[in-house]
Amino acid sequence: MKKQTFLLILIAALSFGTASANTKTDIPSTVLSAFNQEYVNASAISWVEGANWFKASFKVDGVYLTAYYNSLGETIGVSRNISTSQLPLSLLKDVKENYADYWVSDLFELALNDDTTYYITLENADETIVLEGHDGYWSYYKKTKKG
Repeated sequence: MKKQTFLLILIAALSFGTASANTKTDIPSTVLSAFNQEYVNASAISWVEGANWFKASFKVDGVYLTAYYNSLGETIGVSRNISTSQLPLSLLKDVKENYADYWVSDLFELALNDDTTYYITLENADETIVLEGHDGYWSYYKKTKKG
C-alpha cells in the first residue's frame, strides 16, 4: 500500500478516534492471525475498526505501537510516538538549528514495508508546521497560521 494512502488512514484514525471508528472485539480471523504471528509478545491489545481498516494498539517490550491492517490481514503500516532524541541525527540537528523558536507538539515514526518516515508537528504562537522526514531531510507537509 502506498505511504500516502496509509498516512490518510493514520490521520483519519488519529483525528476522528472513535467518532468515525468503532471499538470492535469481532476482528476477522485473517487480521488476528497476522497480528498474532507478527507480535507474539504483545500485551494491552485494543482494537478499533475503521471503514476499511483495523487498528491494533498494543505494547511490546515496553513500547507502545499501533499497527494497521486491511481485511485480508495485510499490514498497512506501523507507527509509534517517539521523542526528539530518537530522531536520526540529521533530522534532529535540522530541527534544533532551524526551528529553535518552536515547540514539538507531536512526533511519530511511520514504518511502511522497509521504509521509515518521521512526522513532526512544530508550533509557535503564530503557526503550526508539520514536517515529513525521510532520507535525512525534512520537507513541508503542512503549514497553518493560527488565529
